[in-house]
Amino acid sequence: MESDKNIPIDELALLWVSTMIHYTKVIPDRLGEDYALKSIIEQDLSQFRAIASQLEMLFCTRPADSWAKYLWRQNFVLYLVQIIRRSQIFFQHLSGHYLKIQLP
Repeated sequence: MESDKNIPIDELALLWVSTMIHYTKVIPDRLGEDYALKSIIEQDLSQFRAIASQLEMLFCTRPADSWAKYLWRQNFVLYLVQIIRRSQIFFQHLSGHYLKIQLP
């Protein structure tokens, strides 16, 4: 398989948030009876879906003007930060769940 070293950052961002949406859909089925964590992960899922929608809207409005491009890039960076933070929170929820299981 050929390496995709030149994937645009916007495609990577959409891929990342799509992957996180997939995880938030799949993982609750594997949690068993922990309804509190399932509820929290459902909230994570809605947050990831909102970020994905915002990114898609942003990608539909690529400006031609240099000043507008600067502002567009700032918005894009803010959405990337949201993806990173939300992903971190999601994995903290999961790690807290697994620590709770392993502790006596």
